Amino acid sequence: MDDSAARVAGPGAGPSSAPTEDDILAKVSRLNRKGQTLGAVKACRDESMLAGIFGHEMGHVIRRHGLQEMTKRSVDIKADSAFTELDEETGGGQSEVEQDLESMARESYDIVVHKRLFKYEKEADEMSAVLCANAGYDPRGIVRLDEKVYELRRTSNP
Repeated sequence: MDDSAARVAGPGAGPSSAPTEDDILAKVSRLNRKGQTLGAVKACRDESMLAGIFGHEMGHVIRRHGLQEMTKRSVDIKADSAFTELDEETGGGQSEVEQDLESMARESYDIVVHKRLFKYEKEADEMSAVLCANAGYDPRGIVRLDEKVYELRRTSNP
């Protein structure tokens, strides 16, 4: 891993007073995707875990994961846009069979790209640890959070 996280946080950055729950939820609502981030925030037991979430999301931005993924999925994005436009012009929706086929195609695509997406998540966690350490937080907060979220998922989906 490179030192880009160290350059972002800078020297002298440190933890501030703890934000209120409303402050946290307001900020996280902008990051929330499918309830994942909000669920992770609710799983936080200390400030370093919360800092880990923000560090993780900053890691995605610093490493340009969104841009990389958009570039790799550009054909898929253009196709989705074209089919949406066609549906709007023709007033056509999808039959149940077409919906099932599209769902199967999306699941297959997700299986193919899973390894790449996992790499992004791993890099974001590594960046989070560096950013947190540079800001004066316990860098193991993201690890404890990952363990907590894993445990919650495991117990809720036996």
